[in-house]
Amino acid sequence: MKHRPMQHKSVRQQFFLCILSASLVFVLVLSALNLLFYNRYQELRKHHDLKKVYNEIYKTYNNNILSLNGMLESLETNYNIRISITDNYGQYIYDTLYSRERESRFSLHNNTDSDGNSIIFYDGDELARRGYTFSTITGQSNEPAFLALIGTLDSTATLILRIPYAALEQEHSFNFVFLMISAFVSLIVCLLFGS
Repeated sequence: MKHRPMQHKSVRQQFFLCILSASLVFVLVLSALNLLFYNRYQELRKHHDLKKVYNEIYKTYNNNILSLNGMLESLETNYNIRISITDNYGQYIYDTLYSRERESRFSLHNNTDSDGNSIIFYDGDELARRGYTFSTITGQSNEPAFLALIGTLDSTATLILRIPYAALEQEHSFNFVFLMISAFVSLIVCLLFGS
């Protein structure tokens, strides 16, 4: 009985298979991390941004909105947030520079609003204790519309900072598309240099 000699793979093929398998493992690990942790990381980062903006406005607030207009508009643009300041009666002292969202008013009550306004549910105890609290603003369809920070500026003014969830979802999809494109490019490079 004759034994066939084993065919050994060339160094080039072994190197190609090693690079290909490493690329596949890398892509799978990044995809898993993206799906499991990226949303939470992104939300924590946005919480940090909201707190940073709140602290900046709190330090400079002096009941004179006209003197703060430039700074508020700059903060809205730089952080992609919406800023509103209301008085004790719910009247808007300052509202977002994003004009298309000016029609959507918010109710700071913990019950339903008969005017069809969006309702902010928030923790009043935390607001009293820390001066601010995080919340989710739901739209008329009861789906989350904004990640929000509600904070007190003084005894007469309440600050509402909000980031649209649509922007968060768009950022997540851009990240996922970039990940998939880089994965396919690395696989194509492996195929080109391995064959």
